Amino acid sequence: MVKLDHRVKGESVEIKYKTYTLREFQPGDETGILKLWQTAFKAEMDPALLKWKHLDNPYGRTMVLCIAEDREIVTFYGGIAFQMNCQGRTIHAVHLMDIMSHPGHRENRVFAQTARAFMKICCVPDKLQFMYGFPGAFHYDVGERLLNYRKISSVKYWTARAEDLLAEGLPAEGLLSEGLLSKDPKAETDCKHHLKQNSLHGQKGCKAGHGRKEVPIPSIAMIPVAAIGEMDELAPAFDQLWQACLKDYPLSVARDARFVKWRYFQHPHNQYNVFVFQKKSDGSGFGRTLIRTLKSFFSSKSDTFPFTARRMSEVKHRSAVKHMSESKHRIAARHRSAVDHSFTASQPSAASQQSAARHRFMDKGRYRICAYLVFCVNNDKLVLVDILMPDSLTLFKEIMGCAARYMINEKFQEIETWLPENHFIARHAEKAGFKESQEPLGIIPTVSLFDHSPSLAWVTENFYYNMGDGDLF
Repeated sequence: MVKLDHRVKGESVEIKYKTYTLREFQPGDETGILKLWQTAFKAEMDPALLKWKHLDNPYGRTMVLCIAEDREIVTFYGGIAFQMNCQGRTIHAVHLMDIMSHPGHRENRVFAQTARAFMKICCVPDKLQFMYGFPGAFHYDVGERLLNYRKISSVKYWTARAEDLLAEGLPAEGLLSEGLLSKDPKAETDCKHHLKQNSLHGQKGCKAGHGRKEVPIPSIAMIPVAAIGEMDELAPAFDQLWQACLKDYPLSVARDARFVKWRYFQHPHNQYNVFVFQKKSDGSGFGRTLIRTLKSFFSSKSDTFPFTARRMSEVKHRSAVKHMSESKHRIAARHRSAVDHSFTASQPSAASQQSAARHRFMDKGRYRICAYLVFCVNNDKLVLVDILMPDSLTLFKEIMGCAARYMINEKFQEIETWLPENHFIARHAEKAGFKESQEPLGIIPTVSLFDHSPSLAWVTENFYYNMGDGDLF
């Protein structure tokens, strides 16, 4: 354990070390931090990214700097002090990121001194319970030697093709079943008549009639959350989902509405596709509403997600588009094509109908979110960045069936993600068709604990993290 000799109090904390001053971040330090980044990494950081990550995050500013005599910032140590669930208690733990030191001052051991000052100032019982991060081998070795870094559960890197997920998923066709959107009025009438609410532990179908085979009906619907305004409307449902999942995530970043909004809707560069999954809670009227909703979200000529496509088409209006890779431009172009195909003449009317259908589906809280997931695109691969759901293999398979249908619609060949090896979602992933592969980045899940921290064994056993916790995706 790292021993803390004392606690430094006060609004403005300063510690003297040789000719250097160690202190917390102050407004106006941004320019010096960006200059240090350029010196340390031989690259530039977009000021908007620094602002989003360290200044505008909803958890406060958690940074300690080392200042030389000439007022140059020569070391940055800090991260984001996420709110977390710890066996039902609310705690904070800092995810270390963007740690850097000026190469011209390293012989004075300013990095180690700044890190220790950070721990004395920030890592006290009523502030931060522990530090964690995902360094590579080199930075882990430095932290292990100087800062009590310890490995926790290994990360498992998973990949799957759509056909793998459809082979295991429930239902086989994911979100859409042939009978649901059939143009045969008799088939649709039969579906409406026989459609019943599915439980998480049983799959039912609708009888298509006239000798046709029984069509599997999804017990959940996959709905895109396409804009920050929609996220605001759904905030209570996201908070309710997180509260319902607490027991299944004894140690995790609080994946509530505040986290989802900041992480996936306010990022200055990255574009994410956020989806919620819903099932009828009281068992009445599910079929009719689901059919209306699906018909509103899917055009008669295309199976693409119009809200998602529309959102991707708006990328060109953002300055962040210049940061996208060529592959992301191709994906955005494909989505724009889908928009042009799906949204033609009567745009206002169609949008109004979709909005009305969505509000019918969400009518007066009758539907609750049973899960959410987040996608992004990386080198033409679909990346599962984040997922939150209760512990249910059946539900996971249904969600992945929907994801597979989305992959087919958008012509993605493969989906990838990484998860802690001992979490139930990793176990479900293997049973749902994912295959374990070599993790390409060489990340090492790491914690640094203190006298007031949970034990290493307990953290290793219970810590849930995924790609959404980091800043790499």
